[in-house]
Amino acid sequence: MDCKEYIASGIIERYVIGAVSDQERREVECMSSIYPELKDELHAAQSTIESYMESIAVEPPAGLKQSILESIKNIEQDPSETKGKIVSMKPDKAESDQPKIVEMKPKSRLNWAVAAAVVPLIGLGIMYFGERNSRIEANNQLAKVEAETAKQFEDSLTGLRETLAQNEAYQELILDESTQEVLLAGTDLSPESQARVFWSDAKKQFMLVSDRLPAPVSSKQYQLWAIADGVPVDLGVLDKQSTIVSPKEIDLENIQAFAITLEKNGGSVKPTLDQMYVVGTI
Repeated sequence: MDCKEYIASGIIERYVIGAVSDQERREVECMSSIYPELKDELHAAQSTIESYMESIAVEPPAGLKQSILESIKNIEQDPSETKGKIVSMKPDKAESDQPKIVEMKPKSRLNWAVAAAVVPLIGLGIMYFGERNSRIEANNQLAKVEAETAKQFEDSLTGLRETLAQNEAYQELILDESTQEVLLAGTDLSPESQARVFWSDAKKQFMLVSDRLPAPVSSKQYQLWAIADGVPVDLGVLDKQSTIVSPKEIDLENIQAFAITLEKNGGSVKPTLDQMYVVGTI
């Protein structure tokens, strides 16, 4: 298999973020357990996701509370204008019979100073609460994005856990001392085709890697066969979306060979011999 072409397809990145089908996920898991280049690329993609999660950090904007308090402290009052004016209420002899007119002057210009200070404070307060509401909305949006990202990350972690479990199953079969790797070479019909069967007679299990078969037409599907005592035994049709057949049970005696034929969708009861693409003897 061309690992560079496989990596360039983008399936590794889609796998890490959980945007692949079950068949594609199993394919990546198996391939990464077989090819070190794919395993390294998978680890690199996982590290990129972890770095992205660590980079999410938002500092809340500074509030205006302190500036409002400082504005209040900076209001200066004129001491001379804060004292009350004493008006004598004793009538003058010459004016005892005349009504006294007392001029009512403003108590102080302090009221205007306070008013002048309050107006901008009200404006600052409006700005503060407007900014606060905007900040709350932004935080809500951020929380939503973080929740969605966390869910995607958790889904990815779940997929990675499943990957590790599946890889363990692949490795357990592939690395078992009783497992044989059977190379299925291309026939005259398709000399460039190739597939591999990992088969353990002791464990009664097999798995298939068919990464070098031409894509079938829409009305056709590949089918795997085991030849036991000269009789072909159906081992199932291959999924068109995957090049991996996960470990399966196989309880047959005297298996002599494995072969793959191209059949109608759903498979056939007997193999079509003139449509045999690969075959490998044990």
